[in-house]
Amino acid sequence: MTSQKSQIEGELSPFYLKMIFFWIFTCAFVSLEPALFDIIFPPLAFLVVANNRIFVSRQLGFLFPCLLLFLVAQLMSILIAHDLERAISFSAITIYMFFMASFIGLIVSNFGYSVVDKIMQAYLVAALISAVIGVAAILHLLPGSILDKVSSYDVTRARAFFKDPNVYAPFLMGGLIYTVHLFFTQKARRLLWAGGIFILMFGILVGFSRAAWGVSLCALGIYFVLSAMADRRFKQLLSYAVYFVVLLFIGAILLAFFSQEAQIANFIDQRLSLQAYDQDRFAVQRAAIGAGLQSVIGIGPGQSENAFIGLISQGQTTGATHSLYVRVIAETGVLGMISFFGILFVTAQKSISLCLNGKPLYRKLHCVFAAIFFATLINSVVIDSLHWRHFFIIIGIIWGLYLFNEKSLESEAKKNRKVI
Repeated sequence: MTSQKSQIEGELSPFYLKMIFFWIFTCAFVSLEPALFDIIFPPLAFLVVANNRIFVSRQLGFLFPCLLLFLVAQLMSILIAHDLERAISFSAITIYMFFMASFIGLIVSNFGYSVVDKIMQAYLVAALISAVIGVAAILHLLPGSILDKVSSYDVTRARAFFKDPNVYAPFLMGGLIYTVHLFFTQKARRLLWAGGIFILMFGILVGFSRAAWGVSLCALGIYFVLSAMADRRFKQLLSYAVYFVVLLFIGAILLAFFSQEAQIANFIDQRLSLQAYDQDRFAVQRAAIGAGLQSVIGIGPGQSENAFIGLISQGQTTGATHSLYVRVIAETGVLGMISFFGILFVTAQKSISLCLNGKPLYRKLHCVFAAIFFATLINSVVIDSLHWRHFFIIIGIIWGLYLFNEKSLESEAKKNRKVI
């Protein structure tokens, strides 16, 4: 929703922009596999690449070594997996996520902010619809035949059309940060965006994900700090702090509202206390890290659930690591750990660079993606986000914007040389 177009942006036809909008929109409807998002991606990518002038930037070298090394780690670790079918399937999905992020990076690097706007418009619409569905489910405003399909745990946690409330709520977090950005940058529509913020906060709350509540606050804090740094106006942090407190107060009121219902109040008490399965989780994570660090290529993709099931209490059905980092270490070993952490480090570095050194007109927009990215990294300490489509959408946008800005700098340098 940026208003000014860069002079070096290429043209992507309205047809493809609409297709990209619809494709991104479907990332919120993934309760069934294969999801429509995944069905659309291959033909869309083929059509866009085949029918448009797409250039692969030389600047891609900053990422290629880590991606190649991680691919090698994935393929090598398959060879030692006990459940070969599961390993191949899980590894294929992981590689697909990176291909999808690379495609987004490719089109953003070639067509610039017009594509980013369309992606984020679709993301925001999908997030708002998901939030409304989630809130309606918890308030029992939907027919009984639908309630079980959009909620979990006896209609005490919303998930909309995601499989898990712990994925649904972080997805809304991305929409929340973007809406907050629009609230500050589009003053004529502040009332509209304030309503969007309220809906998304409501939606995040009814997911009853402790991690999502925390990282939403982290994301807001990161966005406010980076925005002040991007503008070089640190006094602005005071006004941002006021808005932060207001949002926190609104969240507390909403939580108090839900606490009036006995069933939900009991559930909130449970969510805010240490659970028995938390102890199992810590035990699994210690064992998984130990197993991963003892091997160059780990135990194999997708093997954690069965490999550590003996460490959990009765009643639990999986030995999942519940951590992106622990899963990567355990399943792809030292080689996978180094390469994957390298990808995240480089992405983080480029993201910060965009916020502080990118084109002044777009720096606050860059702060949106940085805030979502870093908040998801924090969330990933306690949840496995390796196959989150929306996480890789954000990663792809960061890659693409970095390459696009580098191309812009090169173009400006050439013009300056001609003038001289």
